[in-house]
Amino acid sequence: MKKNALLITTLGVLAALLSSCANQSSLSHKPILSSQTTHYLSLASEPNTNNRNAYDDDLLALQNMIANDNLNAAKQLMQTLKSAPLSNHQQPSLIIQEAYYTLQSGQPYQALLKLGKIKHWDSLPSTTQQNYFAIKSQAYARNNQIAQSLVLQLNHSQNLNQSQELSLWYALQNLPLKTLNHLATEYRAQSLVSGWLRLAIIAQEYSNTNIRLANAIIAWQQNFPNHPANAFIPDQATLASIQNTQTPQQIAVLLPSEGDLKAISQAIRDGIMSAYLQQNDKKRIALRFYDTSTQSASDAYQLAVNNGAQIVIGPLLKSHVSRIAGDASVPTIALNYTDDNDSNLIQFGLSPTQEAEQAAQEAWLFGVDRALTITPNSDWGQKVLGAFSQTWSDNNAMITGQLAFQTDNLKQQLAKLLGVEQSEQRADAVKKVVKFARNQYTDFVPRRRQDSNGIFLAATASQAKTIMPLLRFYFAGKLPVFALSSIYRPDASADYNRDLDNVYFCDMPLMLSTQPTMINRRHRIQQLWPTQYRHYARFYAIGIDSYLLAEHITHLVNLPYFGLQGVSGRLYLHPKNRIYRQLNWAQMKNGKPKTL
Repeated sequence: MKKNALLITTLGVLAALLSSCANQSSLSHKPILSSQTTHYLSLASEPNTNNRNAYDDDLLALQNMIANDNLNAAKQLMQTLKSAPLSNHQQPSLIIQEAYYTLQSGQPYQALLKLGKIKHWDSLPSTTQQNYFAIKSQAYARNNQIAQSLVLQLNHSQNLNQSQELSLWYALQNLPLKTLNHLATEYRAQSLVSGWLRLAIIAQEYSNTNIRLANAIIAWQQNFPNHPANAFIPDQATLASIQNTQTPQQIAVLLPSEGDLKAISQAIRDGIMSAYLQQNDKKRIALRFYDTSTQSASDAYQLAVNNGAQIVIGPLLKSHVSRIAGDASVPTIALNYTDDNDSNLIQFGLSPTQEAEQAAQEAWLFGVDRALTITPNSDWGQKVLGAFSQTWSDNNAMITGQLAFQTDNLKQQLAKLLGVEQSEQRADAVKKVVKFARNQYTDFVPRRRQDSNGIFLAATASQAKTIMPLLRFYFAGKLPVFALSSIYRPDASADYNRDLDNVYFCDMPLMLSTQPTMINRRHRIQQLWPTQYRHYARFYAIGIDSYLLAEHITHLVNLPYFGLQGVSGRLYLHPKNRIYRQLNWAQMKNGKPKTL
């Protein structure tokens, strides 16, 4: 019986592969089975030796088919396995693979329903459990249930490397406080998850209050002395020093009033003043501005320090930052990035390379591990690709294809990246040798490459509006796309942004947050610059947050893994004294961003 079933299975797989050549659905465009799949099918068809159950090999073959996007073939094999005499441990494995198939078919909610049929997952073999949780976590993420996805990953955080664990910790701190409180109540009996959630609540509730934050962390440690999150907490002496933090009395700001960066400088200045005026009058810090367009940055810096500045914000130009590097005598929040190092110099600004790193982490959290990259053929494109690639590699994920595009002939370039041209060439070659009755050639529909399950996109808004429709045209519309903030124009209409539908992209809370305070600030900026909002709103946010950083510099230095909640992101101090902005994520829906 088993031998006959395997014969039917093999014939069904071959038929599915042949039929996929004429099927127009992008889900069916897989020309051949992977070597692993072929190996497992071969094992399944061999005589049963060493007490091996051949259905186990069928299930492994099924998993590989789905992972490699052989969905039409997988469907045929699933139908055969449903009527096979599977054992008690094989039945749940089939359900898990059915859920995986459904997820890869673009139906995450239905995948979760299928996984819900498994009531006793804790009795499954360890490998089956890992598959169950990995697929369920991906399904939650793709269904925009980010919190549930994170909790599942936290349950298995002992299997993560340090980079992945830190990524999860940052993602937790970005969840809404209401969500964190709800989850902490739900998982209060699970020490591992509860510890992460309780610490994330502390990080949010006391984000910008140094002394209360330190006290709350000390109390948390008493309840969770052996928790892995202790790796992100400094020693007791450092926590005690935070409790004795003193507010600076005078802050100096170094900005140009003239030159090419005049408008950007003005936006940053207005942001600083906005943050300054929101202080309590009784605690107001002295704030002085120094013009770096009428004197050198070095002279302005020295004058500010001589006048009693305890902290300096600026300068703005990269060359000016380099000039003061090595001579910074007080804590300094530079508003640009250089390769220079100075213990007193903290670098802060808009960084597309940080966005690329976060795109890699977000894609990994979504379960993507084989990505195509689409970036401009420019220095900027090379930088963001390098940042994405490094983080992607750190997560043991693969880049399966790269496109450094030129603005001309995008259609041909994308067709080549997606393997559509090769597909058509293969079809032409087959047509020359394969003929049917009445001298008719076989019918082929072009298909894309099937070795990728996600796309990284770095482009401007206008470029992305051209690229996204072409991806759909070339059968890649179901692949999740992760992009930088550069694709989003907050001043544009829903009709303008509609071509970007389904793209996941990152941006600062000021642009994406639905919290009333952020919405009010957004409207305020639109009133200040009704015609320039598109270009300068993000620099206004940098101004607000540079002042926040100056106020909380002790927090930054001593608690680098506990973010300050700013309007440009959640702010952390990373190695080489660079501020890391943890951004929000949204998916474009009907031309409007829907926050995740």
